Amino acid sequence: ALGKEAQRHSRAGSLVPDSLVFEVLAPLLKGELLSKTHGGGGQGVDLDGGGGGGFILDGFPRTVAQAQRLQELCPVDRVVSIAMPEDMLIRKSVARRVCPECNVSFNLEHIDEPDFYMPAVLPQPGTQCTTCRSVIATGSTGAYLHREDDTEETVRARLDVFKAQTGPVAEWYESELPDVFRRIDITGGARVMTPVFEAALGVGQRARL
Repeated sequence: ALGKEAQRHSRAGSLVPDSLVFEVLAPLLKGELLSKTHGGGGQGVDLDGGGGGGFILDGFPRTVAQAQRLQELCPVDRVVSIAMPEDMLIRKSVARRVCPECNVSFNLEHIDEPDFYMPAVLPQPGTQCTTCRSVIATGSTGAYLHREDDTEETVRARLDVFKAQTGPVAEWYESELPDVFRRIDITGGARVMTPVFEAALGVGQRARL
């Protein structure tokens, strides 16, 4: 029921209400998740190479109120704010497709412009998915699904909400927790940006931002 309610807000391009977010997240932060990632026996991501584990909250918090509540429940070690040119973001978002068989997401938009290179993301040879193998063989991506919330109208609505509600989150972290805050500008695809993200997160390093 909680998942369906959250999905309803997401498809409309609006943020999931804080009360619903923390109804799901708070028990995890207080209980099982923290015990696994910080108790030495879990499967958390080892961010600093020290074997202590950890976890990443992707796309959260989205409001200043959420950031403040999160800090009360579980103080964060690092905050990375990611920015991407709006026109590029819209092009990539609208071009997202999902395989109906294996549920993997792909992207049909290939962007190659000055100071910005982000190729299309298509299935790789060797996949076991029959739909993806067909795409590789025929070159036709028509079998992939276009999510109903990946229209330009909905993406622009998401961006408007982001500017109004999520933009101030970065300013709050930069002001209140400058030692853990880092801004990153997206200039390319995974091959270009992965080392940048790893450095920002301190993956395999003991040093923090």
